[in-house]
Amino acid sequence: MLRIEQYPDEVRLSFEFQMNSEISGIRLTSAAITRMPDAPLQEGNAALTSGVAFRPTELRHLTGDGDEEQLLTFAVDFDFHIASGDDLTDELAKVQCRFEADYLLRPGFEPSDEQMRAFHSGNAIFNCWPYFREFIQSATVRMGLPAATVPFLRLVPRTDNSLSDGKPADALPAPVGKPAKQLAAPAKLKAKKTK
Repeated sequence: MLRIEQYPDEVRLSFEFQMNSEISGIRLTSAAITRMPDAPLQEGNAALTSGVAFRPTELRHLTGDGDEEQLLTFAVDFDFHIASGDDLTDELAKVQCRFEADYLLRPGFEPSDEQMRAFHSGNAIFNCWPYFREFIQSATVRMGLPAATVPFLRLVPRTDNSLSDGKPADALPAPVGKPAKQLAAPAKLKAKKTK
């Protein structure tokens, strides 16, 4: 299970932002899809391993100020790797992409930097997640690999100074362009035999 953990203060700040905003749209803004040239077509019941990393990146204030309607755009980078075997060393394919989510703010609401940071590192990623999952499933099929099912993402309260898999609280997922850190147990994919 993949998770985003936030301290109670971060959850409160994110909630304050959420109560004063409405999602306006989510879009894919960049993608790089690579299937290794020597990657065999996966047939039969070959088990594949996947790894996922994500991180909040850019924040843009697009329109309005003061009493006018404001639009904020939060960008999230995703990194997905597929390998054969039980680890990510024999890489078959990778997908790197960025999704952006737009949020309309209630007129008169001026979010603090802390509110925007808390929302960006939790809810904005969570809101982009289903779009990322669908994109990965479609991309892997088009590469001649089994349809990858990206696990659910959960928002959970953090009660100590560590992330779910024993990583320190200040550890961030790998940025796009670097190998993905495994944030959860490897997901096993089964190849479907084609005729």
